[in-house]
Amino acid sequence: RAGEAVLTFDRELAQQVLVRERRVNALELKIDSDVEDIIALYNPVAIDLRFVLAMLKINTNLDELFISWMLPECFSLRVLPDIGYMQAQVLAMLELAKKALQEESQDLATSVFAKDNLLDEINAEATTILAGYIAKHPDSVLPCLNLVSVFRKLERSGDHITNIAEEIVFFI
Repeated sequence: RAGEAVLTFDRELAQQVLVRERRVNALELKIDSDVEDIIALYNPVAIDLRFVLAMLKINTNLDELFISWMLPECFSLRVLPDIGYMQAQVLAMLELAKKALQEESQDLATSVFAKDNLLDEINAEATTILAGYIAKHPDSVLPCLNLVSVFRKLERSGDHITNIAEEIVFFI
């Protein structure tokens, strides 16, 4: 929804994303508490311990993923590098990591790593494109800087998903 808000310049949808973030934060705390209880009450070992530890780390990375990928000031700028494609790649990585965990597949988990490199390239290209736009349109500095931030957050999302994939490999 955050990506959709950026692509459609929908301020109301952006606000809904921010409101939902509070719920996600509460769920993160609940999962952390449940993991602590499992460790304290059941004293897991071997694969069970690896699973619980991986879930704790994955939970933290998922919370980091739930960012507002937009800033309200960005809505005034209609010249965007392909942010939709980058968003789609982030969501595909997340789906791949989810499937890797469900199927306990190390191959699927490691396939996430290559996609992260693509996000790094898109981020670098977007920064160059926006710098060129600023040179031609000096009045657009603030919205362009905000968009650079959006691209950077999407790139960081890829890093967090890569961390999740690494935890899945650890668990397996």
